[in-house]
Amino acid sequence: MLLGLPREIECKSFRVMLMRNLLKRKCPGSSRGGAMSRGAHFTGRFNSTSPFRRTLCRRSDCLAITENMLLIQHCRKLPDRLSFEEGVTIFSPMSTVAFSLYSQKPETESLRMSPPWEDGRGKYAGKSIFISGGATQVGQFALQWARLSGFGPIITTASLHNTELLKSQGATHVLDRKLPQDTIVEQVKAIAGDLVDLSYDTVVEDDTIALTAAAVKPGGQLVVSIHGKEELVTKLTKPKGIQWMIGRGLQSTEQNKGALSGLLRKLPGLIEEGVIKPTPHEVLKGGLRAVPAGLERLRNNQVSGLRLIVHPHETQ
Repeated sequence: MLLGLPREIECKSFRVMLMRNLLKRKCPGSSRGGAMSRGAHFTGRFNSTSPFRRTLCRRSDCLAITENMLLIQHCRKLPDRLSFEEGVTIFSPMSTVAFSLYSQKPETESLRMSPPWEDGRGKYAGKSIFISGGATQVGQFALQWARLSGFGPIITTASLHNTELLKSQGATHVLDRKLPQDTIVEQVKAIAGDLVDLSYDTVVEDDTIALTAAAVKPGGQLVVSIHGKEELVTKLTKPKGIQWMIGRGLQSTEQNKGALSGLLRKLPGLIEEGVIKPTPHEVLKGGLRAVPAGLERLRNNQVSGLRLIVHPHETQ
């Protein structure tokens, strides 16, 4: 079993045996992968974002350690070309973006765009998109889905040393995230010829919400990937008539359950095709005992563009 630590989180103290109160603010998700030795339908390699038995915390604002799989329907076999570690980087952030853009289920918060795994590939050519935090895990999949949907230009902010990585994920333009908001918005307008049709905030801090709202045109659309800032988002979007929503990535919630069944059936093919691909990762040695140092690196902004992964079974 593997555990992926999201880049987006800010964490405080960590306790190996008690993982509650781990996060300073909400965690956007967790991902797991491993080998199933016995199951109702198949035996083999799998990856999942579903809840498991013996999960220390089932809520979306806690980190999960899991074993003894409970819900098989949320698991999919990994293509042989992917390692477990690569698989762990895909499912949770990929699903967050897919739910928010493409779900057709009425209960899901979604823009109801045509899914590119059905008839929507390339459908949004000529539409512009701005993604705040392109090097985050959610950001990298927002870039991949935007490219599959045909968006262009695809503009993102990040540390500039991640430029080549993000262009390989789908970005057409990478802007320095350290620039002032007004400068970034002017550069977005110069690239797109106007404010953009869609903004996607994967960081969801006060300044990034203000930036993504400023970058989208009146009557456009905005997605924020974490809840908790609804009052500010409403304040900034209402005067411009912007449609906005929260990206919620848990497949097991009632509002999302079954909404991506079509994607999950076709995902192995998309991975084999190379249009959906894993993000860079680093395996921390020492199992769970490596987590405190990893979290400290995240808190000190010493991780950029990759996912930290631990092997819990290596804990001694």
